[in-house]
Amino acid sequence: MTTLYFIAIGVFITYIVTTCLYFTAIPKSISETYYMWQDRGVGYIFTLFMFACSFLFVLPWIEVSEPYTECFAFISCGALMFVGAAAQFKERLTNVVHYTSAGIWAVSAIIWTILNDVCISILVGLIYGLVFWAVSRKSFTFWAEFACVMMMICAIGIKLFIP
Repeated sequence: MTTLYFIAIGVFITYIVTTCLYFTAIPKSISETYYMWQDRGVGYIFTLFMFACSFLFVLPWIEVSEPYTECFAFISCGALMFVGAAAQFKERLTNVVHYTSAGIWAVSAIIWTILNDVCISILVGLIYGLVFWAVSRKSFTFWAEFACVMMMICAIGIKLFIP
C-alpha cells in the first residue's frame, strides 16, 4: 500500500510541477490546467492525471480507514475521477458535473479526515495553502485545491505510518 501511496504523491507533484514549469505560471486552478494543456492539443493529460491519482490513492486510503468510514475515501476518489471526466468546466454541459464532483471530493475528504481523527492534517493543508498563496499572491483557487490535496496526503500518511 505504501508503494501506491508514494506513486500517487509522485504523480501529483510531477503533474503540478511540470505544468507550472512548462507554462511558466501558476494556473488559476488545478482544473484550469486542462485548458492550458488543451491549447497544446493534449488536454487528456489532465484527465489521465485525475484518473491516475484516484486509482493510486483509493486502495491505501480505504486500507487505513476506520471501520464504516471507507465509503468517504471511495466517494472522494470517485468524485475526483468525475472531475477528470468532466474536465471542460467552462462548458455548459459539463460544468455542473465538474463543480459538483470537486465539491464532493473535498467534502468527503474532510469528513473522512474528521471521522478518522486526523484533524491535524486539515491544519497542515491550510498552512501549505496559505503559505504558498502568501508567497505567490495569486491563484487563490489553485492554492485552496492544493491545500485540500495536501490535507488528504497528510491524513492518509498519518494513518499509514503512525499506528
